[in-house]
Amino acid sequence: MAFTKTPRKIQDHFYLGVDRVSESVMEIFGTLAKHDERATLEAVAEFLCANTAHPLPDVHTSATDHIEQFTGQNLRWESLGLLWAHLERVGDLINAMRTRRVVWLDDRPDHEASQTCLTYCVELSKYFSAGNDLLLDISRRQGTLLSIFDGDANLSCAYVTGATASMLSYLGLHVLKNPDGYRPSSCSENKRRLFAQVFSGDKLSVAFTGRPPLISRRYCSTSLLLDLPDEVLSMDQETISRAAESLDSKGWNTDGAVYSATVIRARYICAVVRDELLEMALVPDQDIPREQILAVREKQIAVFADFPPALHFYPSNVADPSVATSILHSQLMIKLEHLQNLFFADRLLRLSPSSHDMGDIVLTSFDLLSVALLFWTHKDRFAATSQHFEWLVIAYAVPAGGILCQELLQPSFNGPHSNDPRVSRSSIVQKLSLLVGFLDWVHPSAANGDMCVDCKVIIERVLNEHLNAAERVESEGPGWLAKEMEWEGFHTQLDFNLELLDTFDWLRADGS
Repeated sequence: MAFTKTPRKIQDHFYLGVDRVSESVMEIFGTLAKHDERATLEAVAEFLCANTAHPLPDVHTSATDHIEQFTGQNLRWESLGLLWAHLERVGDLINAMRTRRVVWLDDRPDHEASQTCLTYCVELSKYFSAGNDLLLDISRRQGTLLSIFDGDANLSCAYVTGATASMLSYLGLHVLKNPDGYRPSSCSENKRRLFAQVFSGDKLSVAFTGRPPLISRRYCSTSLLLDLPDEVLSMDQETISRAAESLDSKGWNTDGAVYSATVIRARYICAVVRDELLEMALVPDQDIPREQILAVREKQIAVFADFPPALHFYPSNVADPSVATSILHSQLMIKLEHLQNLFFADRLLRLSPSSHDMGDIVLTSFDLLSVALLFWTHKDRFAATSQHFEWLVIAYAVPAGGILCQELLQPSFNGPHSNDPRVSRSSIVQKLSLLVGFLDWVHPSAANGDMCVDCKVIIERVLNEHLNAAERVESEGPGWLAKEMEWEGFHTQLDFNLELLDTFDWLRADGS
């Protein structure tokens, strides 16, 4: 093994599982040690294969029962997959910011090795078992890892996300209604958490790729997970029941804390609204009434306003050392997903036949870009999740930048914006200049590196033309850019593979 265990600090369900798996690995290697390394590895592999072939019922009365099913003498291939995913901080927003329980020796990470080993663990588990909650979890994590290092547009990522969605419905996690007198348990809440994470991940993928969703809210009836801390779920049934009774009428915790469940709940609620928006955007040849789009937009505003205060981001939080980085990171991500839903609604409104102006999309884009840039301007604080930055800049910052570029080329207002004095020609230029720096920071070899390079060149060109030849922009309109895109190394007919996120359509010959 290429990693070593760190001191135990956090006693929650997930960390206890990681600890127990790493201990079990060392125990099994010691027990099955042979005369040479090859023979030892073969003995361990046979042991893991035999265990993985046994069903994992996923029905248990406590977290301890659950962990014992895949640790110790029950160690499985899924167990090793959990370690590799944890090593790469692939889980949820809160746990991704925590100290890892296993780390690379000499602090020399090998992301390619992690990705390869996690893939092998998933494939071996699928071969020997018929599917279980643990396998679904590591398959979900595998999809996230491929999204980070290969990109959402990559076929390998599409294969894994498709298999994960299929496994979820095969296991029936999409139809878990709370029965009368429901008493939450570690098992039941884990299933609801898994469903919410897979559903939310599917909506993120759809927004990025423009492909049809793999899971629709129309066919799902699973109840929303409760806002219970991981530490509680690792305790006995009586403690879990008492904690559930302390929640408010909507299932949120009443102590003002932000747990993993808090963030997963919020992202899932936003994902359900996004599912409605994506349905409008992807169904071909339909004329969506403006009132219907506005209704969904208002729904997003309402659900976001109803989130607990601890989930709301305030600009002062960035410089406030009392706000934990994990909490700040979660607040920013939820804010981005809220703004992206508004962004999709505003684009649908803009593209509707009855639209005659830019509406709120410039303001939404300005806010979306401003929040996304905080990861770049405060990158030292978010160093633990810097591997996600390439995805963040393409998913949130670049689409907003495309709208703001269009605003510079074809102004829809003069001076400060009438609805928001923060937004002006000057402030837009400043934000786009920072975006260029963010895009330049992304290495060309990164998963979305080529798209970042292309977008950076476009935005730089728009800024140069706006600052050096404003009168030409006003007289010739946006069409001039499409005619002059044939500089060395660039194509006139651009294809950023941004699909639904593409806001640079004005560069194309058939663009508006």
